[in-house]
Amino acid sequence: MANVVSTGVFTIPLMKKIGYPSRYAGAVESVASTGGQIMPPILGSAAFIMAQLLGTSYLNIVYASIVPALLYFFTVMIMIDLQAAKLGLKGLPKNELPNIKNVLIKEGHLFIPLLVLIFTMKQILAQHLLNLKPR
Repeated sequence: MANVVSTGVFTIPLMKKIGYPSRYAGAVESVASTGGQIMPPILGSAAFIMAQLLGTSYLNIVYASIVPALLYFFTVMIMIDLQAAKLGLKGLPKNELPNIKNVLIKEGHLFIPLLVLIFTMKQILAQHLLNLKPR
């Protein structure tokens, strides 16, 4: 629910703007946000419960969930593309697309938390892998 509320404010109006019906745009947002619960590294709290019940590490659960999560989002993409073709929809015209250079200059600082998260996860994963080496 929180995913839909936080991202839907941006994505639903964009989908409606290019011609998707309101109900369909809301459904797409809901399905995409639900997929976030099965996509690593988030996985929701169920991943920790699964790790505990199976007696394995969280990373093993993450590894096992990558392919199904990618297949889920690939299927969602196919269905959205088929619906767009059925409705005869096209993407935004080039003149309405933002200039990537201007966006990065103006909003580039928003990537800092993402980069910190990726760096931190890389460090944790590296430490975890070092601890797995046989001694």
